[in-house]
Amino acid sequence: MLRVGKKGFTLMELMITLAISAIVGLFLSTFLGPQIRIYSASDEQEKAKTECAAVMNAVRQDIHDGLSFEAGPAAVTDTDGVDSITFKRVTYTAPSDSEGNEKASVTEVETQINSEDEVKKVLPQLSGEGRTVSIRFDLTDAVDGNTPAVVKVTVTARKNDGNTDAGTEEGSAAAGTVLYTVTENIRCQNVSVPTAAGAES
Repeated sequence: MLRVGKKGFTLMELMITLAISAIVGLFLSTFLGPQIRIYSASDEQEKAKTECAAVMNAVRQDIHDGLSFEAGPAAVTDTDGVDSITFKRVTYTAPSDSEGNEKASVTEVETQINSEDEVKKVLPQLSGEGRTVSIRFDLTDAVDGNTPAVVKVTVTARKNDGNTDAGTEEGSAAAGTVLYTVTENIRCQNVSVPTAAGAES
């Protein structure tokens, strides 16, 4: 209460105001703090989901027309696959007209996908986000030759917090709390390539 004829507040009034402010601040931090943390975690997980989807789309496009898959020379073997693969990427060009006067051409290009390089290509801004995205390839069903291959691809986003899962070593690419992971069995459509090319011989 303001005194008549005097400026300012009394010491008692200031103390009461500070006490009320402290109680309100404690109330807000108790009830709003967890909500803010939940929102932050949800937002980070949504970003991780988007990043994993972008990497998976890029990998899918790269290996969709592949054949003769092998573990890359720099691959790191893990329980869920390897982090590098090499294969032949096939480009098939159909005849220019319906009568097939020009022979179809098949081009095979030696290709390698490395987890670290692929992620940097798709997500160049990721290094400053506090997250790590890694790729694992399972070649169990990806046989060599012209048989259609099924490559199991797992993309995982982790928070750079130093936590480790069972079977992982601290400081490795697999270290950190998992934010999001997606797995897809990508079938390579190379079965039609030798058929189309051989039909003209």
